[in-house]
Amino acid sequence: MEALDPTKLPTEVVKLSHKIIDITRSVFSPTLAQREARAKIIAAQADAEAGHIRTEGELEDLGRRWLMEEQMRQQCQDEVIAKAVTGVQDEQIGADTPDPDADVVRLLLDGAGYVSQEELQVTWGRTLAGEIRTPGSVSRRTISILKTMDEHIAVAFARFCSLACYMTPVRDEIIDARVLSLGGQAGDNALSPHGLSYEVLTTLSEHGLVVHDFDAWRDYGPCFWPPLPGYNTFPFRHQGESFVLRPAGTEASPTPPFKFHGPMMTLAGVELSRVVDPVPVPVYLDQLRSFFRSKKLKITRAKAGGTSS
Repeated sequence: MEALDPTKLPTEVVKLSHKIIDITRSVFSPTLAQREARAKIIAAQADAEAGHIRTEGELEDLGRRWLMEEQMRQQCQDEVIAKAVTGVQDEQIGADTPDPDADVVRLLLDGAGYVSQEELQVTWGRTLAGEIRTPGSVSRRTISILKTMDEHIAVAFARFCSLACYMTPVRDEIIDARVLSLGGQAGDNALSPHGLSYEVLTTLSEHGLVVHDFDAWRDYGPCFWPPLPGYNTFPFRHQGESFVLRPAGTEASPTPPFKFHGPMMTLAGVELSRVVDPVPVPVYLDQLRSFFRSKKLKITRAKAGGTSS
């Protein structure tokens, strides 16, 4: 493939990894020029300002420290970009995919410059790739929340994502993402055995990832099959698989609404959950099945179109 011209992207179907490189390069260009200019200014003004502000030796030390900090930031940014490229592999984007907002990319790259932990770099890289794949998928608020995350928060949020049930009317649309508290109250540590104690949930809430009302409910009537009157039927996703609810046994079917409680993600949490790989938690899934059975329901894997297998 010929070298891509970042001023003409997207003009054809290209590998997403190529576009990530081109977009980040175009964003970096003015920044690199500014860095070179600043270095020259420091060198040129050293003698003139030495007598008025500080000694020449102090200025040289300041310049070295500034350059070291810039190099560290650049290294972190490069590592995040590399992880974004590695994560998408040979995925392609369409010729009609618009370029992302340059300001959003700058904010992501700026924040990435202060992230040295590998796991967090993966999250930043996937977020960057997601924004370039689907411009507008990452809000400025989400970026500001991402900047506050440390490794401890990232691990806790990954756990939340692995336990969550996602209501998905259409592909890539999430209207609700919550961890069902299995008949208990999450605010009273009902989810503590699964790593989501009240303290952990409060921390996630303080970081803008989870709504503070840990015992809010959602009607799962739309996830019932066969379709119920007045509902548009669609599956929910859990641990990477799609499920629908069905009557359990030969008894009369329960009547909606099916109010299931549990802590839910904020909009920012939903955005970030898209770059988190769910980890299977068989113990929770077994308990989830038991909980539904107590409600005279069962879950079955959904086929394309919302039917069940």
